[in-house]
Amino acid sequence: MAAFHESIPANSHLEAQAPVWRYMSFPKFASMLARSQIFMARADRFEDLFEGAISVETFSHYLEFLEEDFKLRDKYALRKGPRDRDADRELIQNWLVRGRTMTYLSCWYVGSSESDAMWRVYGETRESVAIRSNVGRLLQTLPDGVFLVPVSYTPPSDVRLQSQHRLWQFAFKRLEFAYESELRCIKFDSSEQRPTDGHQITVDLSQLVERVVVSPRAPKWFADAVIEVVSRFGLSFDVSQSSMAGGPWQF
Repeated sequence: MAAFHESIPANSHLEAQAPVWRYMSFPKFASMLARSQIFMARADRFEDLFEGAISVETFSHYLEFLEEDFKLRDKYALRKGPRDRDADRELIQNWLVRGRTMTYLSCWYVGSSESDAMWRVYGETRESVAIRSNVGRLLQTLPDGVFLVPVSYTPPSDVRLQSQHRLWQFAFKRLEFAYESELRCIKFDSSEQRPTDGHQITVDLSQLVERVVVSPRAPKWFADAVIEVVSRFGLSFDVSQSSMAGGPWQF
């Protein structure tokens, strides 16, 4: 089963019942049902060009973290003379860049209710859905080697890494993305055969998915189609129209 990484402080762990959502187009939803798999995209394939990037200030802080490791490496390499600091910096910079090709992410919105911003940005079209789950279901259904990481939103210059682990390279995003309220599921793969686009992770959808919500902008026929498709795959998810689709408003 998945877990919060040991370097994530206990007070940052989300409660098992905390609701999480994943917004997606209908083709992606249908693919998930057909494969019984969750797609984890490789970090260097994200549209955000700053994915996994860290500021100059954070990089300097990271080098401080690694100082003892460098000393240990020098000791066992029997290094003579002063270290080449520029070589150290280049080594770590290359390590961080390569990290984007070894890191795979599945991103979930944390919130007790739906988000209009998430519908607009990640719903992609009126014919889209959101699957609702919770943190406990993610932990139980995702396999060993997947880590859950709550994202912090902060100015890049204020980022202070909590660990040397590569995971922290992907634990922060700029304030402009705070509306995503993101929980990340992260998998690392440094093998030569690692996929270039992403990993398909097989899961028990009946255990992962609590319910399916149809976009508030979707026509009635689409909601009926979602119910039919779910049924044809032998699943019994609760499918409902978005709570944002209407209400007791009068004008």
